[in-house]
Amino acid sequence: MRKFIVLAAALAMAPFQTALSGYSLNISGTVNWVKIYNSEVIYFELSNQPAHCANRFFAISSTQQTSEKQRDRYYAMLLAARAAQTTVSVGYGTDAGDCVDGGVLVHALTF
Repeated sequence: MRKFIVLAAALAMAPFQTALSGYSLNISGTVNWVKIYNSEVIYFELSNQPAHCANRFFAISSTQQTSEKQRDRYYAMLLAARAAQTTVSVGYGTDAGDCVDGGVLVHALTF
């Protein structure tokens, strides 16, 4: 029974570990701009933007494991930070899979 519980716990955590595997760096800066070209992807640029992907901006996409509600919260946070010129911290990765539509995939966002 104990082996079953350990196996079940390991399997339950597998998707969580995969989702966070690309999250390796943080960067902070003020938000220069925020754009939404469709309802699926939010694009934004920081004053201190990394040059990891083809384009110099961040992307929050529905293809990553974020819900619509979570994307709405990120969008509200970005708009508030832009209006107040508050510093935000973005968690991102540098793996090849951490680029979305040419932008750096966001794994975490905080004020």
